[in-house]
Amino acid sequence: MTPTTTYQPSNLHADITATRVLSAVRITWLLTAIVFLMWLVFNALNAVPSVDDFCYGYGEHVHGLVGNVIDIYHHWSGRYLSTFLISGFAGSAHLLLQHYYAVPFFILLLNLIATIHFVRAFAQSRFFMVLGFFVLLMAFFQLRQSLFWLSGGATYGVACGLFLLVITETVKVYTNQTVLTPARVGLMSCGALLLAGCNEGALLANIAFLGSLTLAYYLREHDKRLGWVLLAAIIGGLIAGLAPGNFLRAALMPDKTSILQAAWLALELIIRRYLFAFLALVVLWRIFMELFPFKNPLSRISRPDTITIAIALFAALWAGIFARAYIMGDLGPSRTKTQDFMLIIVMAFFIARFTYLNYLAQSDQPGLSWQRTYGIAAITVLMIGLLATFITYPHKSWREVIVQVQASQDLHSFMQQRFATAQASTDGKLQVSAYSRHLLPITFFSDITADPTHWENRCFSDYFQLREVVTKPQ
Repeated sequence: MTPTTTYQPSNLHADITATRVLSAVRITWLLTAIVFLMWLVFNALNAVPSVDDFCYGYGEHVHGLVGNVIDIYHHWSGRYLSTFLISGFAGSAHLLLQHYYAVPFFILLLNLIATIHFVRAFAQSRFFMVLGFFVLLMAFFQLRQSLFWLSGGATYGVACGLFLLVITETVKVYTNQTVLTPARVGLMSCGALLLAGCNEGALLANIAFLGSLTLAYYLREHDKRLGWVLLAAIIGGLIAGLAPGNFLRAALMPDKTSILQAAWLALELIIRRYLFAFLALVVLWRIFMELFPFKNPLSRISRPDTITIAIALFAALWAGIFARAYIMGDLGPSRTKTQDFMLIIVMAFFIARFTYLNYLAQSDQPGLSWQRTYGIAAITVLMIGLLATFITYPHKSWREVIVQVQASQDLHSFMQQRFATAQASTDGKLQVSAYSRHLLPITFFSDITADPTHWENRCFSDYFQLREVVTKPQ
């Protein structure tokens, strides 16, 4: 006779309550993600050109697209891809003045494509996982300068998406998820060359990442073909790094620290600035994987391979920060953190993925107990609060964030009126009102000054073919 199991009413009640709590937590995550993305789209629609954009646009008018890339290469920096993108967009007055929203939307689309590609490779192509990864990536973006600003976005926002694509393809090869055909080697090499033309941090970070995995792949598989991708990254690095403009620009900066001091400072900055964020992201990823579990079994990446990938990502993070620490003695402008956090997010993902799949393999009871569910619910509330207030807006209250939404719209209207005035000017000398609001919007903006000889004024007046432009006295 088959024994029967008596299910206690208390356990049944606890499971029903846990299910309801779990559903509420999932809905909370989804609503938070949707509201955040709506906020991004609203601000993207109200983004406005900055003075730097007019400088690149005027350079394109004078030298042509390729000519301006060459001119910037010789006189300012070797960032050939970002210069090409900025000059190409800013060279069109119709795009720059009327359709500037295309800049953040392009960066968002590129990073979304990279996210989908990454999730499809390592976490299944699931809507919730793609949404979670993309929102987390955008939450750590330095939005003002890497998304809502053409010059900063083409340099760091684009690099973030390209780097994520390079990381995905390289790890797929390393974990034998894809065959390293000559066509794939060529495509990955093109990606490495393009990434080298974005910024110096991405250049060194990619070489460090590819170098680590190429060596590990060769030692394990005795296959040298991944070395061609590394060679392409090094060639791109030489092209960008040896630009005459880099040396001219370096002469305007403070004295550099020594290489050894910069190497140690980079490590110190990682521990001091990013260690807490990394640990919090590992916990956050585990929560998200528990909330939205994988429906189909995934190939497990072994512990040694997981450690190797994490070391390669850490090497990339260290190399990228080293480039800025050597020149500036610190992390550099806030927009550079966009790349840093992308690497930290990916590193935390692989650690959390390994622990999660390892837990599933050893667990006798699939699903979540009510104790674990309540724990996830409590941590979810805490993590959303921390992410929203500490990381994205470290020194701002929610009231200021709400006010910034209106400020973005007001600034957009203000600048549209200024552009119309500049285009309608007939005497070649223009005096305009300065943006006088004390609270700057989340969208990026740098104003002209009362000095007609200032570089910002010159860029603006040259772009609109004016002799002089100044702001009115306050």
